[in-house]
Amino acid sequence: MIYAANFKMNHTRASTQAYLKTLEAKLSKMHSGDRVLVFPPATALTAHTGNITVGAQNAYRERNGAF
Repeated sequence: MIYAANFKMNHTRASTQAYLKTLEAKLSKMHSGDRVLVFPPATALTAHTGNITVGAQNAYRERNGAF
């Protein structure tokens, strides 16, 4: 199964790191075929190693929100 989180434009680099750290700790019960993908806004991208694939979203002219 694929699990994906799309942050829209609602996280910072620090909150993305905190989210990934918390989520990674909960992934010990993942099934072998499961994939977890997280898509923060481009301004909140952060390096991550582990069981989570981090992708990017495009930019938008608003400061935050569901765009």
